[in-house]
Amino acid sequence: MTLKINGLHLSFMSEILHKVPVHLDKYPYLHPTPDDRFTPKQWQELCDELEYQSIFRLPLSLIGRTSFETLCRVYSGSRVMLNEHIEDLFQRSPPHRLLSKIKNSIWRSSLIHAGWNEIVEAWQGLHRFEMGNLGLEVEVDHTTGFNTHGYAEYSYNTYLDGSMAFLIIYRGAHVLTIGFTFASCKRLLIQQIQFTQRTGNRWLFKLPIHYASFVISKLRSAFPNHRLYIVSGVDLAERSIQNYKSTIARIEAKRSQSGKPISTYDYERILKAQSSLDHILRDKERIISVYKSIPNYSNKQLSCHGMRHFLLTPSADT
Repeated sequence: MTLKINGLHLSFMSEILHKVPVHLDKYPYLHPTPDDRFTPKQWQELCDELEYQSIFRLPLSLIGRTSFETLCRVYSGSRVMLNEHIEDLFQRSPPHRLLSKIKNSIWRSSLIHAGWNEIVEAWQGLHRFEMGNLGLEVEVDHTTGFNTHGYAEYSYNTYLDGSMAFLIIYRGAHVLTIGFTFASCKRLLIQQIQFTQRTGNRWLFKLPIHYASFVISKLRSAFPNHRLYIVSGVDLAERSIQNYKSTIARIEAKRSQSGKPISTYDYERILKAQSSLDHILRDKERIISVYKSIPNYSNKQLSCHGMRHFLLTPSADT
């Protein structure tokens, strides 16, 4: 029997990360912690001894023998490519990849390199997020590669409107996707609160308030130092429509160029994209209203990835 994976269980985030003094926020590898095998001075001495130009050129065989946090602090403070084995580790190991996605999310949305303390706050928030004692489990996922939106890395055939997501699981089934993006200056852009099934969501009776407001309240609890923004429903719907049209056109163009019959895989992709496109076109006004009806939807805007996002005031979840 094949084990179906929805997303990453929070146990993948069991490592505890700590903040550093503010003046070392951009240079966190200079701040020693109890788990370090070497002090910053010893790191430099090791670089000199081995004739490496900096700590960022040390091989994984050396720096990887320290703690998870040490390696992450070195990775976050780098503005250049690290040793190839370290770069590979941050692409194939789930917890390392998750931290890499946080860093990349902030960069891609703001073109600003994230400080270590901001990465730590995002990491801690991911770990804190929960849906209460309602029988709803939480898993984490993110897009493949460095995509700002697109298909999820672990949850099969799940499309994310943000670079990261919480997957809400009820009785073993993925029922709700909460897609979001981290932006600089501790901003969290909420870009998706979407059911996986259009009908049969009977688990909603467990929630004390409207599901969108409930999700926002839980995000605010998990990320108390972040400012929350909600995407414009108009912009989100329009981008989704164009994405699905582009997917269909791209597959059909590939088939036309090859001159071969369409594969079963591509045929299924077209059917799914067309079904999703039809759904959005049919329910566009309802989708727009879900995001616009959230309380305390302010006029303060932030544009990111071609979509407007509106600041939610602190009482937006009440």
